[in-house]
Amino acid sequence: MLLVEDNPDVREVTIALLEQLGFQVQAVENAEAALAAIGERSFDLMISDIVMAGALDGLGLARDVRQRLPDLPIVLVTGYSDSAAAAQREFTVLRKPYRLAELSRAIGKVTAEMRPSSGSNLVHLRDARRALK
Repeated sequence: MLLVEDNPDVREVTIALLEQLGFQVQAVENAEAALAAIGERSFDLMISDIVMAGALDGLGLARDVRQRLPDLPIVLVTGYSDSAAAAQREFTVLRKPYRLAELSRAIGKVTAEMRPSSGSNLVHLRDARRALK
């Protein structure tokens, strides 16, 4: 998964949280580095700060990535309420500071939204028993 965070302290804490959730993390510090990383390899998730220095902020990055990779789950994080309000219309937004459980829920929400719907998420007991054998 790709983490885009310009604050080194927040980046390190977030990497540790994501690793606790079982992710292998590639971290970059700005949108330009994120676009370069996406051009080099594929990711199963992107988490990006919204407010970052540089020509492209996190919301602009997310919009660009969504055009290139419409199936990539994206979570945006911010400590600023104005930024969150604008981004929430388009993306899952997590408010800083956040805890492991909140991060996990946001990731679960965005990955569930990106999965193609099979019409039903109902699992029959007989099918679950077969899977266990």
